Amino acid sequence: MSQAISDRISGTSAFMRRKEEHQFYERALECVGEPERSGKVESAAIAQASLVLNSGMQASQVQALHILLKYHLWVPSIKLVQQLADHSDLHLELFQLLLTAVLKAGVFATYCTSIMEAVPDRISMPEFLSLLQTHMKGGPLSTKEDHIFSSDEQDTKMGAIKPFLLKMIGDR
Repeated sequence: MSQAISDRISGTSAFMRRKEEHQFYERALECVGEPERSGKVESAAIAQASLVLNSGMQASQVQALHILLKYHLWVPSIKLVQQLADHSDLHLELFQLLLTAVLKAGVFATYCTSIMEAVPDRISMPEFLSLLQTHMKGGPLSTKEDHIFSSDEQDTKMGAIKPFLLKMIGDR
């Protein structure tokens, strides 16, 4: 309410505030620069990803995850996917990017439990196993838009077996 009154007095609209906010994020990103030029690459990459994520730019979540994965920041990458886990199409995309990168880097076993907690519930077992099999073989990262997620309602969904898998991993 007070923001609306202030906007009427100053002549500022929500659109203008959003535009100004976007410009501030762009300037901040320019100031941060590329993480590899920093003395603290990890901190700079996390800062850059955080700025991108909070900027509200189109596909900011995907861009932020790409930044974290580029610098092999596995824990922040997994946390980002877990924070954005709403079982939407975006969540599926983020999970696929994360899983692919972790498998390519050969660190899946290290982060298996955390990654399993980020698995979208609606992914089927065949889809999940297909992702594992495809990327564990060391094939190239797929940049084309393949639709690997089926819509077959008869497939067992990860949400149904995730608790059992997590327990099984924890018991080892």
